[in-house]
Amino acid sequence: MKIPKAFTNLYGKHAVRADQAPVTEVMKSEGPAVEVEQHMDAVANLDYATWLPFAAKTYNISPHIEDYVIVTTPICPSGLPNRNGIGFPLSELTRYMPPPVGRQAYKAWAGTPMHLEHDNEDHTKAYGVVLDSMLTQIKGYGGGKYWKVMGLAAIDKNKYPDIAQEILDGTIDTYSMGALSDVLTCSVCGATAYGPKKKYQNCRHISSTDEVNFHVVNYNGRALLAYLNAHLLSPIELSIVRDPAWVVANSDMILTPSESFE
Repeated sequence: MKIPKAFTNLYGKHAVRADQAPVTEVMKSEGPAVEVEQHMDAVANLDYATWLPFAAKTYNISPHIEDYVIVTTPICPSGLPNRNGIGFPLSELTRYMPPPVGRQAYKAWAGTPMHLEHDNEDHTKAYGVVLDSMLTQIKGYGGGKYWKVMGLAAIDKNKYPDIAQEILDGTIDTYSMGALSDVLTCSVCGATAYGPKKKYQNCRHISSTDEVNFHVVNYNGRALLAYLNAHLLSPIELSIVRDPAWVVANSDMILTPSESFE
């Protein structure tokens, strides 16, 4: 499924359907990209060897790990809405999804294809693959209640050498996740949102799923931020994007030859 380009600009615009909502998030990589063939220790503890040759046939990418440029990047934070008014609760990121996902939602980014600017209708045009995903606590903010999904992205340097070089040079260092959300709810009262062109009728805090909802409301004497929470997530891709990053959770982590993705 292709996420319309109109919804892939800064901060990851979202489109909404009545049944499922494609949502995106734009994040900046944490540390420089490196070539795997020169930094094999960085992937030493991963199980890519058991599935990369099979993914290569599906995505039309190299089956050899040495042919990749890798970069570690946040995929999305928990509990912090983007500027388009979409948040991802920790309970949803850790939810064990039924088939066909069949795993915790945050883990399902592992194995998804890499694309450019969410041009993801044809998986054989993939730029690479997400080797691994993990959940890590955001330090120094929120008293330990916020987490972020991290991804280890691998870009095939032979299939798309120009893009791979830009990533190595640091010219491109922003990435945007793609996922489907079955349900959107109000962050203030929990009421369920409706699909496109339907006004939000269950509460007064959210105007419509067609609009950006990101504003402060008075709720029982408390000032609360009203936005939409995404539920029942099905990750579908991670895109290379040229838009400036929304750095909601960054660090000084740099991937070196002696460090693995742990």
